[in-house]
Amino acid sequence: MNIIIGNAWPYANGSLHIGHIAALLPGDILARYFRSKGDKVFFVSGSDCMVHR
Repeated sequence: MNIIIGNAWPYANGSLHIGHIAALLPGDILARYFRSKGDKVFFVSGSDCMVHR
């Protein structure tokens, strides 16, 4: 089975805190679980930040 898990990047302009782990860890755990079952997992991430030139 193909599984797609989406996740957002933490904001680069803020300091590191436990919320970064809380946001990223569940997706990582799910990806590892489905991969261990033999599923094909696509764990993609992205950002809503825009680059202004």
